[in-house]
Amino acid sequence: VALLALGWGAFVTCRRLRVREINISVSGLPSEFVGYRIAHLSDLHVGSLTPPTWVARWVDRVRELPVDLTVITGDLVTSGVAFHEPIAELVGRLGRPVLFVPGNHDYFGEGRPLFDRLEERGVRVLRNERVVVERGKANLLVAGMDDVWTRRGDLATTLRGREQGVTVLLAHDPAVFDEA
Repeated sequence: VALLALGWGAFVTCRRLRVREINISVSGLPSEFVGYRIAHLSDLHVGSLTPPTWVARWVDRVRELPVDLTVITGDLVTSGVAFHEPIAELVGRLGRPVLFVPGNHDYFGEGRPLFDRLEERGVRVLRNERVVVERGKANLLVAGMDDVWTRRGDLATTLRGREQGVTVLLAHDPAVFDEA
């Protein structure tokens, strides 16, 4: 039974892209951001078990969605550097503003080349950093925390200088949200 479950998870469900629309009520959200839509991708784990051809289909599906921003919260790669170029090419095809925060697997090899390739294609890599998204005369702060598992994440640095208002916190490891 365990092998059947593992096989189902590894070879069937991982091929599917599940699109769920979740409406979130945010207290204090500027009216200009009401209806703002964010696509969230995570844990694509591109490598020998998740070939770029699958990810190409997922990217095409996300491109069809009527969203304002796409965020990716880590683990684009399974390990190593062999798939950095195809990953960057695929993520770069998303077209709209894309923000990325690293996960632990993105460092299983050398992360910097992947981050450089993503940025060359217009993807903003956030490593304990913040960006301001403007819409009309209103701003929304998006903070991206680096990976906790590899001890690169620093919540205090990520949120430093944040003024009152709405902040969207991106992190690969959800364990940080209690502290946040």
